[in-house]
Amino acid sequence: MVGGINSPNQPNIPMMNLKEALDIIQLQDNYVIGPSSIHGNGVKATKVIHKGGIINKALYTSNDQPMTTEFGAHLNHSVTPNGITRKIGDCYYTFALKDIEVGDEITVDYTVNKNLEQPNDGWRQ
Repeated sequence: MVGGINSPNQPNIPMMNLKEALDIIQLQDNYVIGPSSIHGNGVKATKVIHKGGIINKALYTSNDQPMTTEFGAHLNHSVTPNGITRKIGDCYYTFALKDIEVGDEITVDYTVNKNLEQPNDGWRQ
């Protein structure tokens, strides 16, 4: 839980869960889509993202159907990723596994999440 605020001068603000907190965070300003040395276009950091930091929302559910965000659609696979995608509620968010510098391509290991397209022998990793 993310803490609530209780003070004599403030009304009681209810606690929110992590998913509610993530839903209100503006996540769209830390990446751009651009040419990738791995495959097609990829996601490049526009800000330093520290280890453990949230990068962006990759997948969500709408009418019980999985939907990919623009960010998630351009995440490329790597066997040495700098990001990992974790499910929180009905969404998948990508977090930094290590510090990511401006201009670094953000990658994930598709084999960690079996809901993603799986790499084959011809993929550059």
